[in-house]
Amino acid sequence: MKIDLAPMEGLTDYTFRGVFNKYFSGVDRYYTPFISPTSTRYLTPRDYKEVALENNEGMRLIPQLLTNNAEVFTETCRELKEMGYTTVNLNLGCPSGTVTHKGKGAGFLKYPKQLREFLDYIYSHAVCDISIKTRIGTADKEEWSELLNIYKDFPINELIIHPRLLSDFYRGPVHTDAFKQALELLKCPVTYNGDITTVEKAEKIIEAFPDTFRIMIGRGLVADPNLASKIKGLECADRKTIKKFTSELTDAYIEKFHDERIAVNRMKSIWIYLVESFPGSEKALKQLKKAQNLVQYKSAVMQF
Repeated sequence: MKIDLAPMEGLTDYTFRGVFNKYFSGVDRYYTPFISPTSTRYLTPRDYKEVALENNEGMRLIPQLLTNNAEVFTETCRELKEMGYTTVNLNLGCPSGTVTHKGKGAGFLKYPKQLREFLDYIYSHAVCDISIKTRIGTADKEEWSELLNIYKDFPINELIIHPRLLSDFYRGPVHTDAFKQALELLKCPVTYNGDITTVEKAEKIIEAFPDTFRIMIGRGLVADPNLASKIKGLECADRKTIKKFTSELTDAYIEKFHDERIAVNRMKSIWIYLVESFPGSEKALKQLKKAQNLVQYKSAVMQF
Protein backbone atom coordinates (compact mmCIF):
# COMPACT_ATOMS: atom_id res chain seq x y z
CA MET A 1 0.00 0.00 0.00
CA LYS A 2 1.30 3.41 -1.02
CA ILE A 3 0.56 6.44 1.18
CA ASP A 4 0.55 10.12 0.21
CA LEU A 5 0.45 13.19 2.43
CA ALA A 6 -2.51 15.30 1.32
CA PRO A 7 -1.96 18.98 0.56
CA MET A 8 -3.25 21.22 3.34
CA GLU A 9 -3.30 24.96 2.77
CA GLY A 10 -1.37 26.81 5.46
CA LEU A 11 0.13 23.63 6.92
CA THR A 12 2.00 21.34 4.52
CA ASP A 13 4.27 23.86 2.82
CA TYR A 14 7.85 23.02 1.81
CA THR A 15 9.14 23.89 5.27
CA PHE A 16 6.77 21.43 6.94
CA ARG A 17 7.39 18.73 4.33
CA GLY A 18 11.15 18.95 4.62
CA VAL A 19 11.25 18.58 8.40
CA PHE A 20 8.46 15.98 8.45
CA ASN A 21 10.26 13.85 5.86
CA LYS A 22 13.44 13.99 7.95
CA TYR A 23 11.83 12.58 11.10
CA PHE A 24 9.06 10.24 9.91
CA SER A 25 8.80 7.36 7.46
CA GLY A 26 6.06 5.71 5.45
CA VAL A 27 5.00 8.59 3.18
CA ASP A 28 5.63 7.83 -0.50
CA ARG A 29 4.60 11.13 -2.06
CA TYR A 30 3.91 14.71 -1.05
CA TYR A 31 1.74 17.37 -2.71
CA THR A 32 2.08 21.12 -2.63
CA PRO A 33 -0.85 23.05 -1.19
CA PHE A 34 -2.66 24.41 -4.23
CA ILE A 35 -0.90 26.92 -6.44
CA SER A 36 -3.23 29.45 -8.13
CA PRO A 37 -1.68 30.53 -11.44
CA THR A 38 -3.10 33.49 -13.36
CA SER A 39 -2.87 34.67 -16.96
CA THR A 40 -0.42 37.39 -15.92
CA ARG A 41 1.84 35.22 -13.78
CA TYR A 42 1.88 31.43 -13.82
CA LEU A 43 4.17 31.02 -10.82
CA THR A 44 4.90 33.71 -8.24
CA PRO A 45 8.25 33.93 -6.42
CA ARG A 46 6.50 32.25 -3.47
CA ASP A 47 5.30 29.44 -5.76
CA TYR A 48 8.80 28.92 -7.13
CA LYS A 49 10.08 28.47 -3.59
CA GLU A 50 7.32 25.95 -2.93
CA VAL A 51 8.31 23.76 -5.88
CA ALA A 52 12.07 24.44 -5.99
CA LEU A 53 13.88 21.12 -6.08
CA GLU A 54 16.39 22.28 -3.47
CA ASN A 55 13.49 22.88 -1.05
CA ASN A 56 12.09 19.39 -1.61
CA GLU A 57 15.13 17.14 -1.57
CA GLY A 58 14.71 13.47 -0.73
CA MET A 59 11.00 13.28 -1.50
CA ARG A 60 8.64 12.70 -4.41
CA LEU A 61 6.64 15.90 -4.84
CA ILE A 62 3.65 16.59 -7.07
CA PRO A 63 2.62 20.21 -7.62
CA GLN A 64 -1.11 20.89 -7.35
CA LEU A 65 -2.78 23.62 -9.43
CA LEU A 66 -6.06 25.41 -8.77
CA THR A 67 -7.56 27.13 -11.82
CA ASN A 68 -10.47 26.97 -14.25
CA ASN A 69 -8.44 28.46 -17.11
CA ALA A 70 -7.24 25.64 -19.36
CA GLU A 71 -4.54 27.66 -21.13
CA VAL A 72 -3.15 28.92 -17.83
CA PHE A 73 -3.11 25.37 -16.48
CA THR A 74 -1.26 24.10 -19.55
CA GLU A 75 1.35 26.85 -19.56
CA THR A 76 1.97 26.40 -15.85
CA CYS A 77 2.48 22.69 -16.46
CA ARG A 78 5.02 23.64 -19.12
CA GLU A 79 6.98 25.72 -16.59
CA LEU A 80 6.84 22.92 -14.03
CA LYS A 81 8.02 20.40 -16.60
CA GLU A 82 11.03 22.62 -17.34
CA MET A 83 11.81 22.46 -13.63
CA GLY A 84 11.82 18.66 -13.78
CA TYR A 85 8.27 17.70 -12.80
CA THR A 86 6.60 14.89 -14.75
CA THR A 87 3.18 14.93 -13.04
CA VAL A 88 0.88 17.82 -12.07
CA ASN A 89 -2.33 17.53 -10.07
CA LEU A 90 -5.57 19.45 -10.73
CA ASN A 91 -7.51 20.53 -7.64
CA LEU A 92 -11.25 19.86 -8.04
CA GLY A 93 -11.75 19.19 -4.35
CA CYS A 94 -11.20 22.36 -2.32
CA PRO A 95 -14.52 23.28 -0.60
CA SER A 96 -13.48 26.72 0.67
CA GLY A 97 -15.98 29.42 -0.20
CA THR A 98 -13.24 31.84 -1.26
CA VAL A 99 -12.31 29.28 -3.94
CA THR A 100 -15.63 27.75 -4.96
CA HIS A 101 -17.49 31.03 -5.56
CA LYS A 102 -14.99 31.65 -8.38
CA GLY A 103 -15.88 28.32 -9.97
CA LYS A 104 -12.61 26.74 -8.91
CA GLY A 105 -11.78 23.71 -6.80
CA ALA A 106 -14.93 21.76 -5.96
CA GLY A 107 -16.90 24.74 -7.27
CA PHE A 108 -15.89 23.75 -10.82
CA LEU A 109 -17.90 20.51 -10.44
CA LYS A 110 -21.10 22.56 -10.63
CA TYR A 111 -20.43 23.19 -14.31
CA PRO A 112 -19.97 19.79 -16.01
CA LYS A 113 -20.09 21.18 -19.58
CA GLN A 114 -17.33 23.68 -18.88
CA LEU A 115 -15.40 21.05 -16.94
CA ARG A 116 -15.47 18.67 -19.92
CA GLU A 117 -14.24 21.44 -22.22
CA PHE A 118 -11.48 22.30 -19.74
CA LEU A 119 -10.33 18.68 -19.48
CA ASP A 120 -10.50 18.23 -23.24
CA TYR A 121 -8.12 21.16 -23.67
CA ILE A 122 -5.59 20.28 -20.95
CA TYR A 123 -5.33 16.62 -21.97
CA SER A 124 -5.11 17.35 -25.69
CA HIS A 125 -2.33 19.86 -24.95
CA ALA A 126 -0.69 17.93 -22.11
CA VAL A 127 3.06 18.27 -21.68
CA CYS A 128 3.16 15.97 -18.64
CA ASP A 129 1.00 13.47 -16.78
CA ILE A 130 -2.09 15.04 -15.19
CA SER A 131 -3.82 13.62 -12.12
CA ILE A 132 -7.00 14.97 -10.53
CA LYS A 133 -8.13 15.34 -6.92
CA THR A 134 -11.92 15.55 -6.78
CA ARG A 135 -15.02 15.49 -4.65
CA ILE A 136 -18.12 13.61 -5.82
CA GLY A 137 -20.26 16.67 -6.54
CA THR A 138 -21.45 19.92 -5.05
CA ALA A 139 -24.79 19.31 -3.33
CA ASP A 140 -26.26 16.01 -4.53
CA LYS A 141 -24.74 12.52 -4.81
CA GLU A 142 -26.57 12.08 -8.11
CA GLU A 143 -24.01 14.44 -9.66
CA TRP A 144 -21.32 11.79 -9.30
CA SER A 145 -22.50 9.60 -12.18
CA GLU A 146 -22.23 12.49 -14.63
CA LEU A 147 -18.80 13.44 -13.31
CA LEU A 148 -17.58 9.85 -13.64
CA ASN A 149 -18.79 9.75 -17.23
CA ILE A 150 -16.69 12.84 -17.87
CA TYR A 151 -13.60 11.48 -16.13
CA LYS A 152 -13.68 8.14 -17.95
CA ASP A 153 -13.27 9.91 -21.30
CA PHE A 154 -9.82 11.32 -20.47
CA PRO A 155 -6.37 9.79 -19.90
CA ILE A 156 -6.26 10.73 -16.24
CA ASN A 157 -2.96 9.64 -14.70
CA GLU A 158 -4.65 9.07 -11.32
CA LEU A 159 -7.97 10.09 -9.79
CA ILE A 160 -7.83 10.93 -6.09
CA ILE A 161 -11.32 10.83 -4.65
CA HIS A 162 -12.49 12.49 -1.46
CA PRO A 163 -15.96 10.90 -1.40
CA ARG A 164 -17.82 13.86 0.02
CA LEU A 165 -19.86 16.62 -1.57
CA LEU A 166 -18.73 20.24 -1.57
CA SER A 167 -21.65 20.94 0.80
CA ASP A 168 -20.35 18.30 3.24
CA PHE A 169 -17.13 20.29 3.65
CA TYR A 170 -15.21 18.01 6.08
CA ARG A 171 -18.23 16.95 8.12
CA GLY A 172 -20.37 13.84 8.16
CA PRO A 173 -19.67 10.36 6.83
CA VAL A 174 -17.78 9.72 3.62
CA HIS A 175 -19.76 8.16 0.78
CA THR A 176 -17.78 4.99 0.22
CA ASP A 177 -20.40 3.73 -2.24
CA ALA A 178 -19.35 6.55 -4.58
CA PHE A 179 -15.74 5.44 -4.32
CA LYS A 180 -16.76 1.87 -5.15
CA GLN A 181 -18.65 3.17 -8.20
CA ALA A 182 -15.47 4.85 -9.45
CA LEU A 183 -13.40 1.70 -9.01
CA GLU A 184 -15.92 -0.26 -11.07
CA LEU A 185 -16.15 2.25 -13.92
CA LEU A 186 -12.72 3.82 -14.35
CA LYS A 187 -9.60 2.28 -15.85
CA CYS A 188 -7.17 4.78 -14.37
CA PRO A 189 -5.57 4.28 -10.92
CA VAL A 190 -7.92 5.46 -8.16
CA THR A 191 -6.74 6.73 -4.77
CA TYR A 192 -8.86 7.05 -1.62
CA ASN A 193 -8.78 10.20 0.49
CA GLY A 194 -10.93 11.13 3.47
CA ASP A 195 -11.10 10.59 7.24
CA ILE A 196 -8.20 8.15 7.56
CA THR A 197 -7.09 9.07 11.06
CA THR A 198 -6.22 5.67 12.54
CA VAL A 199 -4.70 2.35 11.49
CA GLU A 200 -8.11 0.75 11.94
CA LYS A 201 -9.76 3.18 9.52
CA ALA A 202 -7.01 2.61 6.97
CA GLU A 203 -7.35 -1.16 7.25
CA LYS A 204 -11.11 -0.87 6.83
CA ILE A 205 -10.66 1.00 3.53
CA ILE A 206 -7.97 -1.42 2.33
CA GLU A 207 -10.16 -4.40 3.19
CA ALA A 208 -13.26 -2.91 1.56
CA PHE A 209 -11.41 -1.86 -1.59
CA PRO A 210 -8.47 -4.24 -2.18
CA ASP A 211 -7.99 -2.85 -5.70
CA THR A 212 -7.02 0.51 -4.22
CA PHE A 213 -3.25 0.74 -4.50
CA ARG A 214 -2.85 4.07 -2.73
CA ILE A 215 -4.43 6.14 0.02
CA MET A 216 -4.00 9.83 0.77
CA ILE A 217 -3.97 11.12 4.35
CA GLY A 218 -4.07 14.74 5.50
CA ARG A 219 -5.19 15.66 9.00
CA GLY A 220 -4.51 12.14 10.25
CA LEU A 221 -0.78 12.44 9.49
CA VAL A 222 -0.48 15.88 11.05
CA ALA A 223 -2.21 14.57 14.18
CA ASP A 224 -0.15 11.37 14.24
CA PRO A 225 3.07 11.71 12.22
CA ASN A 226 3.66 7.99 12.77
CA LEU A 227 0.39 6.97 11.12
CA ALA A 228 1.92 5.97 7.76
CA SER A 229 4.60 3.96 9.58
CA LYS A 230 1.97 2.23 11.70
CA ILE A 231 -0.11 1.29 8.65
CA LYS A 232 2.97 -0.17 6.93
CA GLY A 233 4.34 -1.84 10.05
CA LEU A 234 7.49 0.30 10.12
CA GLU A 235 9.41 1.55 13.13
CA CYS A 236 7.76 4.58 14.71
CA ALA A 237 9.27 7.72 16.18
CA ASP A 238 8.98 8.06 19.95
CA ARG A 239 7.49 10.97 21.88
CA LYS A 240 10.90 12.60 22.29
CA THR A 241 11.48 12.53 18.53
CA ILE A 242 8.10 14.08 17.81
CA LYS A 243 8.95 16.98 20.13
CA LYS A 244 12.34 17.30 18.43
CA PHE A 245 10.47 17.53 15.14
CA THR A 246 8.33 20.41 16.45
CA SER A 247 11.42 22.20 17.78
CA GLU A 248 13.23 22.02 14.44
CA LEU A 249 10.07 23.02 12.58
CA THR A 250 9.66 26.06 14.84
CA ASP A 251 13.23 27.15 14.11
CA ALA A 252 12.68 26.60 10.38
CA TYR A 253 9.58 28.80 10.41
CA ILE A 254 11.38 31.55 12.28
CA GLU A 255 14.10 31.45 9.62
CA LYS A 256 11.50 31.42 6.83
CA PHE A 257 9.23 34.19 8.08
CA HIS A 258 11.82 36.30 9.95
CA ASP A 259 9.06 36.85 12.49
CA GLU A 260 8.69 34.84 15.69
CA ARG A 261 5.02 35.75 16.04
CA ILE A 262 4.13 34.32 12.61
CA ALA A 263 6.16 31.20 13.35
CA VAL A 264 4.39 30.70 16.67
CA ASN A 265 0.96 31.07 15.05
CA ARG A 266 1.86 28.53 12.37
CA MET A 267 3.04 26.06 15.01
CA LYS A 268 -0.13 26.60 17.04
CA SER A 269 -2.13 25.59 13.95
CA ILE A 270 -0.12 22.36 13.74
CA TRP A 271 -0.44 21.59 17.45
CA ILE A 272 -4.24 21.74 17.17
CA TYR A 273 -3.89 18.42 15.33
CA LEU A 274 -0.65 17.13 16.85
CA VAL A 275 -2.02 17.20 20.40
CA GLU A 276 -3.66 13.86 19.59
CA SER A 277 -0.20 12.29 19.78
CA PHE A 278 0.06 13.52 23.38
CA PRO A 279 -3.02 12.19 25.21
CA GLY A 280 -3.79 13.87 28.50
CA SER A 281 -2.24 17.19 27.40
CA GLU A 282 -5.40 19.28 27.43
CA LYS A 283 -3.96 21.70 29.99
CA ALA A 284 -0.79 22.19 27.94
CA LEU A 285 -2.86 22.81 24.80
CA LYS A 286 -4.90 25.45 26.59
CA GLN A 287 -1.67 27.19 27.63
CA LEU A 288 -0.30 26.90 24.10
CA LYS A 289 -3.38 28.51 22.57
CA LYS A 290 -2.82 31.54 24.79
CA ALA A 291 0.85 31.91 23.80
CA GLN A 292 1.54 35.29 22.20
CA ASN A 293 5.30 35.05 21.76
CA LEU A 294 8.10 32.50 21.40
CA VAL A 295 8.90 32.35 25.13
CA GLN A 296 5.27 31.59 26.04
CA TYR A 297 5.03 29.08 23.21
CA LYS A 298 8.14 27.16 24.28
CA SER A 299 6.97 27.17 27.88
CA ALA A 300 3.68 25.59 26.81
CA VAL A 301 5.36 22.99 24.61
CA MET A 302 7.50 21.86 27.52
CA GLN A 303 4.29 20.70 29.24
CA PHE A 304 3.52 18.11 26.53
